[in-house]
Amino acid sequence: HMGWQWAFILTGAIGLVWLAFWIPLYARPEAHARISRQELAHIQSDPPDPPAAKVPWLRLIPRRQTSAFAIGKYLTDPIWWFYLYWIPPFLRQNHGLDLTTIGPPLIAIYVIADVGSIGGGWLSSTFIKRGWTINSARKTAMLICALLVTPIIFAANVKSLWLAVGLVGLAAAAHQGWSANIFTMASDMFPRRAVGSVVGIGGMAGAFAGSTMAVIVGYVLQVTGGNYRVPFFIAGGAYLTALLIIHLLVPKLEQAETETEVSPFSIGTIVGFGFVGSIFGSFTGWCIGIVSRVTGPNLLKYMALGAAVGVVIGIVSGVVITSSGSKVGNGRLRDPGQN
Repeated sequence: HMGWQWAFILTGAIGLVWLAFWIPLYARPEAHARISRQELAHIQSDPPDPPAAKVPWLRLIPRRQTSAFAIGKYLTDPIWWFYLYWIPPFLRQNHGLDLTTIGPPLIAIYVIADVGSIGGGWLSSTFIKRGWTINSARKTAMLICALLVTPIIFAANVKSLWLAVGLVGLAAAAHQGWSANIFTMASDMFPRRAVGSVVGIGGMAGAFAGSTMAVIVGYVLQVTGGNYRVPFFIAGGAYLTALLIIHLLVPKLEQAETETEVSPFSIGTIVGFGFVGSIFGSFTGWCIGIVSRVTGPNLLKYMALGAAVGVVIGIVSGVVITSSGSKVGNGRLRDPGQN
């Protein structure tokens, strides 16, 4: 009754209310009034990073570890965006919900997802405490999450509203558990000075993939008359596919160590620069398609052509860049499996 504008105003105001509680409580550990000496000593117990130059993106891209993280994000981030944007229309179309009745199902989905956010990290931590290697613990937790997503392939066919909500909620929780582990995977493989950049590369990949997923889902729903079966099948298989690629690229989650250069024709160079090239190429194709006012299959063709061209340009550029060695930047990382 208040108009759609108030939906944004009120949700934004909630953040300001939280800020009013956060500002008085937040302080650096050294200046925080509620931290004991023992807690402060524990926080500061990590050894400081050794003095070193920053690691440029052009030195991170050809690492197999970077590709493993970024491709994992590329394949799974858009599934979360699919849930955010397309589940309300799905519930409205398949189960007759409207703005006055869709609230409880959506609340249930995201409350279930909260459990996954905590459970995913707890699961891998439990395995590590029991003596598992980080590689085994992390990938087993991710495999469990990937398997828990797969029942969503049936969501388009179920007649019960709450069964559909349960399937989507389970998949959303599994996604959050997966995310907890894939983010930690970056710190498993890289020194602290490089983790932020690696996560940024993966976030970029996931964001571009989200725009691609939006085009694909819209086109599929258009040609199938609103049938969500294909998007749910994509969601159900994305995590297992991502985990397989991650395992092939980093079978032992080995760290990217410092000292030596990467070979211009290594798997890391070809996959890394080819992948980044495909992302930017696909985005360029999308931009050209939008400017040209094309939609549906024609827009997908622009994006596919752009991705193909981007792969070639990316690989060629990567070979040239890595061949130049130290001219790329001062930061150095060694990939133990580059030869």
